[in-house]
Amino acid sequence: MQQLSQNSITSQLKNVPFRKIEIGTGDSAIFRTLEEMKKIITDSSQNAYVRKWAEYLVRNIKPNDKWAEAVAIHKFVRDNTRYTNDPEGMEFLQTPLYVLQQIEAHINADGTLKQQPALDCDDSTMLSLSLLKTVGFPVALKAISTDVNKSFNHVYGLVEITTKTASGNLVRKYYPIDCVKRDKPFAWETNQITRTHKVKV
Repeated sequence: MQQLSQNSITSQLKNVPFRKIEIGTGDSAIFRTLEEMKKIITDSSQNAYVRKWAEYLVRNIKPNDKWAEAVAIHKFVRDNTRYTNDPEGMEFLQTPLYVLQQIEAHINADGTLKQQPALDCDDSTMLSLSLLKTVGFPVALKAISTDVNKSFNHVYGLVEITTKTASGNLVRKYYPIDCVKRDKPFAWETNQITRTHKVKV
């Protein structure tokens, strides 16, 4: 493995785009972060590189099988990223474009990754929703609390899928897409929720 020196780390950081913003504290900080995430998802879903990735991920799925498309995108984000907390006291938002470029840069010949991007729930949510939105899914953000004090401590996505009932009626419903737990499938959601806040993208 290549040994990292301080100079090599510094040179890598020069290529990482970022901007620092003040988001405040408490609920106002959560709401401001969600608005920033909404902007990033909207912009990313219109990016040709993000679109090409989404097309690749659903390439083997029967057209209009929306459930299977959502499952494929959830599995890709869940299995190819590593959950890692943000720096203490800081909100660090990584754009889907940047994350996908990191994934492409670390793909082995057999399709496995030499290194998985380190994302928290904000980042994995923006990535999954951008990939879904760019291939036509209506999406939303959902911040939740699982604490008795009802402080927000997690965020994930919602994706609208239309399904047909046994009687032939069409039903539109939003399903959760939480990519941070490796052992949980698409549409899984914790049952420990004490408070929620949703933002349509």
